[in-house]
Amino acid sequence: MKKFIKYIVLMFTLVSLNACNEEEFLKEVPLDFYSPENSYVTYSNYQAALTDLYARVRQIHAFGSNANEDVSHLGTDIAYNARLDNNRIGNYAISFTPQSGLIELQWDRWYKVISNANTIISRIGASDLTEAQAKEVQAEAKLFRAWAYRHLVYYFGGVPILLDEVVAPKTDYVRATKGEVLNQIIADASEAADNLPDITAVTMVKCHHL
Repeated sequence: MKKFIKYIVLMFTLVSLNACNEEEFLKEVPLDFYSPENSYVTYSNYQAALTDLYARVRQIHAFGSNANEDVSHLGTDIAYNARLDNNRIGNYAISFTPQSGLIELQWDRWYKVISNANTIISRIGASDLTEAQAKEVQAEAKLFRAWAYRHLVYYFGGVPILLDEVVAPKTDYVRATKGEVLNQIIADASEAADNLPDITAVTMVKCHHL
């Protein structure tokens, strides 16, 4: 009987020692859909991600995109709308409020550009990019981040500065000063200028693929 009990104890010990790591076992590895884990690996992946940034900025600036058209022009020295109400930007003093849908769109759209740029930058370290490719991709993403903060700082003054990918819910954002935002813009834009290819080289590459 004692031998049997020892045998049972030994079996339970062996089983517990060789049991699977539940945390590792339950970790989901996406195989049939895109996720940050499998979408930022190759140089082609990063080119697609950068193309998305171009598309987002183009959409914001596109003629007929009322949110940007109204906020960037009407009420400035470029154009003026006589309707002094919250439906059109004829007077910034009464139109730039947290309740304005046009203002909310500006905040959401530009922070989405920043968020996607930060994801690109944050995931370069675990990618298959060469050193030269990584430097170029990071510089291009930072150029978009600088362009987004350029608009936010002129619309809102000091805003929260996000420089890393947000991977969990966060609600304790704090506004930076206008000066801090401007310094971040200069830092990002300067790195982009130092590491991106000359415009003539970019033009030649684009034409080659047409």
